[in-house]
Amino acid sequence: LNTGQPELSVWPLQTGLGEVSTPPPNCTNYPWYRADLKNHSLHHVLDDALDDGELAVICIELTEDFYQTDGSDTPVDADSQLCNGYPRHAVVCVGRGVTPQGDDVYLVRNSWGSHWGAGGEAWLTYDYVRQHCYEVNRISRVLPEP
Repeated sequence: LNTGQPELSVWPLQTGLGEVSTPPPNCTNYPWYRADLKNHSLHHVLDDALDDGELAVICIELTEDFYQTDGSDTPVDADSQLCNGYPRHAVVCVGRGVTPQGDDVYLVRNSWGSHWGAGGEAWLTYDYVRQHCYEVNRISRVLPEP
């Protein structure tokens, strides 16, 4: 599932967005895809999507721990302190697991590049998702752009 998302070096973070149809600079030959999304607000949808072999885009509030995740197996836990600047963000939920203590965790892939987390991925606790997730979209179909 690494296709369709340009590398951060090719399409760096921009604080202002242009028109949706504006291609990113230097990405004219990238393979573009579009996805049909089914919007859900219930957290059990993550388990259902993963059970069905699908992925889910989750829209979350960012905490300082999310920004600072160090790439270890320690999951990012819930925090009442929201960050300033970019308080909301979307990540792709690509897996789930259970900690040695028996807590449910979700593996997410971020678009910030491999320097974030463990190669661009990190674990979020169920409590983090429950407290900081405000939208879940199942990716039901991915098609090449015509």
